[in-house]
Amino acid sequence: MSTALPRPSPLSNAPLATTTIVVVMFVALASRVAIGANDFVGVCAVPKIAFHWTAYYRVYTSIFTHGNLPHVIFNALAFVSTGGNLERSVGTFHFAWLFVTFAHVAYFASAALAWGLYFGLGYTQGILTCAVGMSGVIFALIVCETNYTDVGRRSVFGLFDVASEWYPLALLVLIQLMIPGVSFLGHAGGVVCGWMYVKGYLNFLLLRDAHAERLEASAILAPVRALSSFVSANAERGARSNRDATARAFPGFTSPRTWELPVHRSGTGTETHGAFTGKGRKLGGDGSTTGEMAALVKVDQRALDTLVQMGFPEHAATRALQAADGDKARAIEILSDEAVIAVDSSEEAL
Repeated sequence: MSTALPRPSPLSNAPLATTTIVVVMFVALASRVAIGANDFVGVCAVPKIAFHWTAYYRVYTSIFTHGNLPHVIFNALAFVSTGGNLERSVGTFHFAWLFVTFAHVAYFASAALAWGLYFGLGYTQGILTCAVGMSGVIFALIVCETNYTDVGRRSVFGLFDVASEWYPLALLVLIQLMIPGVSFLGHAGGVVCGWMYVKGYLNFLLLRDAHAERLEASAILAPVRALSSFVSANAERGARSNRDATARAFPGFTSPRTWELPVHRSGTGTETHGAFTGKGRKLGGDGSTTGEMAALVKVDQRALDTLVQMGFPEHAATRALQAADGDKARAIEILSDEAVIAVDSSEEAL
C-alpha cells in the first residue's frame, strides 16, 4: 500500500530574504492577536500624514500589518511567488535592499496619488484612508515580473487573458471590483513604483554591486552566507552595461551607469543594447558563438555538486548551469532533455 508523500510547503524552496519577510508578516499578525489589538490607526498608512517625519515608521508597520489571517495568507503566497523569483535573479542582499526601496516608494507614491486627487478633484476620502498590507510592494514586483519575462499574454484569475504589459492594471481593477474594501491607491502606488523601477528611475536608490560584494565578504555575515537559502549576488552571471533607462528588464544596480539582467526572449530574435551592439547571443553549449559569453556565467558550486550527485557528468552539469543562467531547476530540465535526445538518437541508430 503506497502512502502519499507530504506536499512541500510554499516556503520550502523560497530564498532567504523572501522567507524572512513572510515570517515577519505572520509574526506581526500573531503579535497583534496576542495583545488583542483591534484597530490599525497607529500603524496604518494614512496619506494625510505620510510626508510628516513623525509618521515615517508607518512605512514599515503598514506593510507588515494585515487585517486578518486570509489577508496575510493571500499576500504571503503572492509574495513568495514574485519575490522569490526576483531574489533568485539578483541575490539576497540586492533583493533585501530592493524590498526596502519598494516599500518606501510604493508608500509615498500612494500618498502622492491621494494628494493629487485631493488637489485636482477635491476628493478628500483618499487622503484619509488607513491602509495596511504588503499589496503595494507585491504589485511593484508584479510589474517587474511582467516586464522581465517574454510571456505575451497572461490569464487574470482564469477569467480572461490580457497582454502582459496590461496585466498589472487589469489585476488592479479586477481586485478592486471583487473586493471593494481594498486600498485602490495602495495598489496603484505599487504599480507606479514598479513602473519607475522598470524605467530605471530608481537606479540611484539601488544597492551598488561593490557594496553587495563587500557585504557578502564580511566576516560578520558569514553565518548568513552559509545558509542554504542564501543567494549570492553573482554579478558576473548576467550584468550588462546599458545606458538606456527605458530598457525592458530588471534594471540593475549601479550609478551613474545602469545595469540589467539578461533579457529572456523566445525564438530567434536578437537583442541589442547601448554598449553591446550587434547580434544577441545566447548561453549554451553548441561551441559556436557562446564560448566567450558562457565564461561570464559564474556557476554556483553548491548547485553543481547537487547535479553531480544526481548522476550528471560534471562538464555537462557545468554547461547546463551556464545555459540556465545559474538556475538549478532549468539546468536539470536541460540535462533531462539532452538525455532524452541521446536515447532517441541511439534508438534510431539501432
